[in-house]
Amino acid sequence: MGRQRRYTDEQLAEAVASEFFVIDGELRQYRIPAAVVGGLHAIHVDACARYRLLTLAPAGPAADVS
Repeated sequence: MGRQRRYTDEQLAEAVASEFFVIDGELRQYRIPAAVVGGLHAIHVDACARYRLLTLAPAGPAADVS
């Protein structure tokens, strides 16, 4: 059997995606670079506040969901 190249988790994450799109339980959206989360087993979005995307609230009657 020949030698195989092995990748670290961070290298594999970079090859698959350069960024991760995350939506938390409050429907806040984050675009986090793979280099930031490479090798982690979990992403804690509280520590990724700088990558949170701004969202615009819908206007008009559709916005009232109460």
